[in-house]
Amino acid sequence: MGNHSLTQYPDMTHSIINGKQASETFSKDFLRNALIQQVQQRGGQLLQLSRGASTISGAIAVKDHLRTWFLGTQQDNWTSFGVISDGNHYGIPKGICFSLPVICKDFEFQVVGDVELDDFSKQRIQLSLVELQKEQQ
Repeated sequence: MGNHSLTQYPDMTHSIINGKQASETFSKDFLRNALIQQVQQRGGQLLQLSRGASTISGAIAVKDHLRTWFLGTQQDNWTSFGVISDGNHYGIPKGICFSLPVICKDFEFQVVGDVELDDFSKQRIQLSLVELQKEQQ
């Protein structure tokens, strides 16, 4: 959730890997430290590896995003999209573009408003939100 920057946060608390919760597969330390750092630095690493051209990575992300939007999410499942907040979910003010959980069907999406967030996730999301609000000023 959040901003595509060094405050971005990969919330793995609801991720399923080979039929198991991510927390059953990886240590809490890895999920809260090493993974977050890897994801936060991924953009810079891609730029370095591609000598400044990250367009392929961005194009693949757009393709995957549009595919999910068009084909829809599986029943009882959701994904995350960067959407303009309507101010009604997860404490994200109206008008902020933020990654939120959504379900997709028939080339439309709807924010899922009842995903439980632990205190750690709430703190990380707040850091990203504060950064985005500063960028608006």
